Amino acid sequence: MSEIVLRPCTGPEEWPRLVEIWRGAVEATHDFLTAGDIDYYEGRLIEDYLPNLEVTVALADGAIAGFSGIVDGKLEMLFVDAERHGGGVGTSLLREAMEKAPGLKVDVNEQNSRAVRFYARHGLTVVGRSETDADGRPFPLLHMAVADAADISLRPGRIEDVPTLLGFWAVAGENDARPSDSGHLIETLVRRDPEALIVAECGGEIVGTVIAGWDGWRAHLYRLAVSPEHRRRGIAGKLMRAAEERLRDLGAVRFDAMVLDGNEAGAGAWDAMGYEPQENWTRWVKGA
Repeated sequence: MSEIVLRPCTGPEEWPRLVEIWRGAVEATHDFLTAGDIDYYEGRLIEDYLPNLEVTVALADGAIAGFSGIVDGKLEMLFVDAERHGGGVGTSLLREAMEKAPGLKVDVNEQNSRAVRFYARHGLTVVGRSETDADGRPFPLLHMAVADAADISLRPGRIEDVPTLLGFWAVAGENDARPSDSGHLIETLVRRDPEALIVAECGGEIVGTVIAGWDGWRAHLYRLAVSPEHRRRGIAGKLMRAAEERLRDLGAVRFDAMVLDGNEAGAGAWDAMGYEPQENWTRWVKGA
């Protein structure tokens, strides 16, 4: 992966390149727009949009590969060269925007499901919806914002948490068919790998968990659960970012998780965080 360097846009001399990136990205992802629609918005970029934004450009291999634009704590633009999609450019731009504006907001075309998943994966949630875009044109917008998880703290699970965890998973778990949880096995996990079990707390109460297992070769995620009354606050995303960071630091190059067939809520959550089914694999099991 190329090194990504962020810097402020130097001014109008760079705008033609930004317009080129914008058009290529829109043509690749906004298949609900006609060529006339794209021409309409392109004509407004230099005249109305770029002059009024704090623009950051991303360089990859020394060339501009993407850009973002913020005003008043709102991300108005984030576009990446279509040839660079999936290379971390968008993530770098979004992370910087979130650092600049901790309560970052963004409007996303509802029909652009790829962008909706991208923002959800980074902890933004849908807080509203409009039937039209800002110009009154018939393109619904989802209003997204950084989830309110500021009062949520993360820490490793402890032996003394075991009774609480057993009760928590009985309520928050989504798989009634799984074998019964064992306090002894949880204690064994915590003793063997004290950082594997991550719990989320709110006011001293456990409201979420994930286990980031690592055997030195494979990284496996399980027991991702959030209490029903605390869902849609970004807690699962906060837990997953911590779990992925731990596993990445340990050397993992891929993360995997098992999701029960028919668990639409669970499947939607994993999809929003960038995971996808591996169609050519079947889980084989044998009782111990």
